[in-house]
Amino acid sequence: MIIDANAYCGHWPFRRLSHAGAAGLSALMQRTGTDQALVSPIAAAFYRDCLSAMEEMLDDPGWDGGCMSPVASVNPAFPGWRADLRTMVEQLGCRALRLLSNYHGYSLFDDQAQQLVTQAMEWNLPVIITIRMQDERSHHWHMLVSPVSLDEVRFLLRQHPEGRYMLSNITWAEVRALRPELELVADWGWEMSYKPPPFYIEQAVGEFGAEHVLYGSAAPLQYPESLLLVVQQAGISEGDRQLILSGNAQRLFGLGGQG
Repeated sequence: MIIDANAYCGHWPFRRLSHAGAAGLSALMQRTGTDQALVSPIAAAFYRDCLSAMEEMLDDPGWDGGCMSPVASVNPAFPGWRADLRTMVEQLGCRALRLLSNYHGYSLFDDQAQQLVTQAMEWNLPVIITIRMQDERSHHWHMLVSPVSLDEVRFLLRQHPEGRYMLSNITWAEVRALRPELELVADWGWEMSYKPPPFYIEQAVGEFGAEHVLYGSAAPLQYPESLLLVVQQAGISEGDRQLILSGNAQRLFGLGGQG
């Protein structure tokens, strides 16, 4: 079984995607044999109203709720974000909360960020800390978005150690730098869509344990085959490989099925 812990759906504003929309994502999932994906609307990073971005994604004719699980995202500076998040969770079936603080213009040090994460904890939502959406070197020259600072992530993890977290679009070196804080939290995982070579997966399994590594592709912003190949080529046991490909996502996000 394969679960993609980091997929997107929609149109990227700065270049044409070969597989935009839910039908395109579905095609990529079929191409890689992916059974289920945790999916965030790309538009949530750019729309002022994140709920409308979520509704737009779910209204896409190609959306398949049988194999696609939506991931919520709200801007805590936007009026009514609590009601929007409740709608996303209770009515739209969102499995987790993705933080896009660098795109939404707030800091993880801010009180509003703490309120958002506290709300997620109360509703038992895993929190996806998104360091970046794409490599900074590929950004449009009029929209250069800095990655979330590790000091902000450290602060958040120390303030809310009771939470479940997934670190998204983050380098292996950045994950290692967060080790003291990661050892404090209830549960966490690193999704490896930021293009690590196979030996980084081997290092992660050796240093943190396979239970903390998740397969993520960042499709359709990236070709998922390249990330799946990394997991397949890593010199790890088949049991560890299956944890990375599906078991850890099942645990962290409460997904059904057997790995």
